[in-house]
Amino acid sequence: MKLLRNFCCCIFLVTNACGIPVSLLYEHNVDEVIKLPKENDVSSPEIKLKVPVVFYGTRFNSIFVNSNGLISFQTEIPNFFNIEFPLDYPLIAPFYTNVDTRQAGTVSYYETNNSSLLRRATDNVRDYFSEQENFQATSLFIVTWSGVGYFNKGSDKINTYQTVIVNDGTKSFVEFLYPKDGIQWIQGTGDESGLPDARAQAGFISVDGKIFTLPGSGTEQVRNLEVWSNIDLPGQFVYRVDESDIVSPDLVNDESKLNGPPLSCADAPTYCHVQAKCVDYTEGFCCQCKKQYYGNGKFCIKKDVPLRVNGKVSGNINGERLDNLDLQSYIVMVDGRAYTAISKIPESIGFDIQSLQILGGVIGYVFAKPIRNALNAYQITGGVFNHTATLRFLNTSETIIIKQKYIGLDVFDQLRLETNIQGEIPNLPFDSKITVDEYQEQYTQTAPVTCDVLNNCNRNAQCLYSPESETFSCKCNAGFEGDGYNCEMSTLSCTQLHNCHVHASCTYDESVGKSKCVCNPGYEGDGFNCKITGHFQQSVPPTVTAQKQKNVSTQVRKDTNVYVKRVTFGTLRINVLNPARAVAAAVLPPLQIPLGGSGIKLYGLVAVPQSCPTITNVCQYYKDQCPADHICLPNGGGSRTCVCTFNADDPSEIPSCTL
Repeated sequence: MKLLRNFCCCIFLVTNACGIPVSLLYEHNVDEVIKLPKENDVSSPEIKLKVPVVFYGTRFNSIFVNSNGLISFQTEIPNFFNIEFPLDYPLIAPFYTNVDTRQAGTVSYYETNNSSLLRRATDNVRDYFSEQENFQATSLFIVTWSGVGYFNKGSDKINTYQTVIVNDGTKSFVEFLYPKDGIQWIQGTGDESGLPDARAQAGFISVDGKIFTLPGSGTEQVRNLEVWSNIDLPGQFVYRVDESDIVSPDLVNDESKLNGPPLSCADAPTYCHVQAKCVDYTEGFCCQCKKQYYGNGKFCIKKDVPLRVNGKVSGNINGERLDNLDLQSYIVMVDGRAYTAISKIPESIGFDIQSLQILGGVIGYVFAKPIRNALNAYQITGGVFNHTATLRFLNTSETIIIKQKYIGLDVFDQLRLETNIQGEIPNLPFDSKITVDEYQEQYTQTAPVTCDVLNNCNRNAQCLYSPESETFSCKCNAGFEGDGYNCEMSTLSCTQLHNCHVHASCTYDESVGKSKCVCNPGYEGDGFNCKITGHFQQSVPPTVTAQKQKNVSTQVRKDTNVYVKRVTFGTLRINVLNPARAVAAAVLPPLQIPLGGSGIKLYGLVAVPQSCPTITNVCQYYKDQCPADHICLPNGGGSRTCVCTFNADDPSEIPSCTL
């Protein structure tokens, strides 16, 4: 079989390779915590909630905790079902896999209204979801899998992760936390059936079976949850779950889009398959499967191991309707043979369908044994591609169209396939057999790899699915024009499109004669994607005469409000509020408020430099270890500083601040 075109499969995924420390999980070693028995396949009794949880629009007054990485509604699910999602009941799955705590680990849970924990969860919701500035959590349901082993009594590798349901009785949010080194195994050893355990799956399932999965769910990449995130904090994911669909946070700085595609392996450390290596080139980078594996670098399988293909066949042949017929294929990779069968074929076309041997031929090409430098389809696509064939029978004038969608490997490393067949084929006599002489097939790439497989859209475009053409394609965002791979600013302005980032404003630019999006003070970017700057800098000149206090010259600025949003894993977030209110600040032309470090006092409407001594004990995340008029900021190297704080609209009322 001849290959007409080769290409490397690369992705643009920027992530920090360092996860959160386990000490920053929500408190789970407290008096009120309840632990599941240290057994295999166990569930809690029904837990009556103090504050009901709304999940996919349904209100639940009780909940169940299950050892195998599930939190369920309606019923307990103690057993591990070795299947791909969905299961039959509504559930939250931080890491569904075959957990066994007989030799290692505990599963614990409790409901709390602890004020400091509520404040932490409330801040997360307000920080990452627009229009939630007034949200106030009243209850947290915290479930922790701490150092749990795998079936059967495995303890050499352990997993630690946590789920927090954040709730006010009406709105519900879920936090998933995967600490550093918390994911050490992703499947158990399997049972006596010989079928391997499914790889870990993570996500949500509604009452009616609707599924939302986390990145990498059911694949080798699921182990990267501890360094991936949807809020720019490695190992943390937050979702709103009370509406009809799961809602992701919308106040997140997407570094990969803002800074453009990564150009090296260092920029995308977790894209390649775990059995692949990343190789840098002058023009970019590619993933290459390791020596004993083969694939396209994103998907790798072990060489010479038998594989199965499972699929469904639908359509219409000679007037006979095909409804989800089962297609199964067994591939003997060591010598490049494939055996394909379709079950429950209508009797009227049972012998006729022999002429569609191409159904098995493509599967043979996917896993054909490579000779010399030739590549099979799996090495090019990783098992994710669309194939279309039109067959014309010249002697009898029938035509039939076969569309196949290869979806990639499932949780058991079996290739998934969907096939649709429409048209007519020649009628063959009863009990006839077809012999096909040796022939060659030539496969031609007719379109680039779709963006749902390779994240190759322009930074100002999105990957969208078209039900009409059943394909994915890149589409420029509102305000841009182009083919989705190259997008230029539209001739229409933002006053017509209202397409600026949430932290940007539509401003008239005389140089181009139209309005354009400009990031707000404290943010940087192109106006369509804005991120918080390394420090906030405002150059508006002072407007009020200085007033002395402790040899510190202060002046009032009527330009901007500055306040400390919160301290998050060593990063101080500075937000800009109502420009109409006055701010007292040091005379530092321009006004600069660095992130972190001692000697800066920040609170409410005031920022005044004075000295504050460093305390000897290290402040812990979200712990009130500083005095009431201080906040705790990181110094680096593990130390922390208690920093003086003020709150005053009138600079003459600024008090002194001492430890």
